[in-house]
Amino acid sequence: LGATNAFLKTLEEPPRHVKLFLTAQDADTLLATIPSRCRTVALRPVPTTKITQALVDRELISDEEEAYNLAGLAAGRIGWAFQAAKNPDLIAQREAQINALHKVLSDRRVERFREAEKLARKPDELRPLLQTWLSWWRDVALLSWHNENINNVDQVAA
Repeated sequence: LGATNAFLKTLEEPPRHVKLFLTAQDADTLLATIPSRCRTVALRPVPTTKITQALVDRELISDEEEAYNLAGLAAGRIGWAFQAAKNPDLIAQREAQINALHKVLSDRRVERFREAEKLARKPDELRPLLQTWLSWWRDVALLSWHNENINNVDQVAA
């Protein structure tokens, strides 16, 4: 409680010439007293075209089509795109997550519940997995409305 009060006091009266930047993936998970003392700035995903250009400009990927595909997979996260360009394991991890989704979708309900139970025991792996799955389902919804602004361009044929 003492640390919380000290933190709130710092937010209310920061030291002179100090700017504090707090980031959160979801403001709803914060104590209400924190956002009430802050100015909220919503950060938006970086457009695919800008990520593509940045990958090419920084010579992380020379082929523009490959850069565009990676930028799509990044879903607006330029840092992830840069990391994935340097570390192919991130792409392999994503592919494994997509394959796991396809497997779960083809399983019977009982197997789906078993898989959910296994995933619940791996909280460190769950968030990135669900982000990938959510991105895939977003694309399915967009394609059903004939909107081709999707992230998982490598999955269109699947």
